[in-house]
Amino acid sequence: MENYLRKLAIWHTKTFRPIMTHEELEPIMSTLGFVALPETTVSGIQWKEYAFPSAGCLKPGAVDPPPRARLPYPRIDALHLYTYRAFFDALTHFLRNRDIADYFHVRGMPLQRAHDREFEKQFRPMNDGEGVYVYRDGTLDKATLTASTGKSSDNSSNSSKSNSAATPICIVFLKDIIVT
Repeated sequence: MENYLRKLAIWHTKTFRPIMTHEELEPIMSTLGFVALPETTVSGIQWKEYAFPSAGCLKPGAVDPPPRARLPYPRIDALHLYTYRAFFDALTHFLRNRDIADYFHVRGMPLQRAHDREFEKQFRPMNDGEGVYVYRDGTLDKATLTASTGKSSDNSSNSSKSNSAATPICIVFLKDIIVT
């Protein structure tokens, strides 16, 4: 069963390569105008946030704070789909007219024993109709879950509560995209 488990990862669309760490992500984010902030710890998990310097002039008088473009630190692979979605929603908020798919997309990939065992984190299942994806336990925080599903949960890593039918998410396999 372990050989069939897959994880999600951010891929750089231009090079079609997975981005596994913030060291790989930061240069791309800086070309988009984002600045990396120091890591912060929330509920025992380290997060790295990216700020958009001109965010203050985008919506003067806005009541709600802008979304936060942040991902767990140091690795950004094997996260829950809602974590990636919240990150991309924040980027879209600041980049407005740019299509995020021109820069990033999320794809599934096999677990890599050399990298994934190193953290000794428990993986939790995130079921999709055609396969099982796993994500690192603790990388889906309550704020992201609430923003993505509109519901609050006492256990933010409970996969049955994080797969809400009210939130449309579609995972498209590469074999369904490429015409042979």
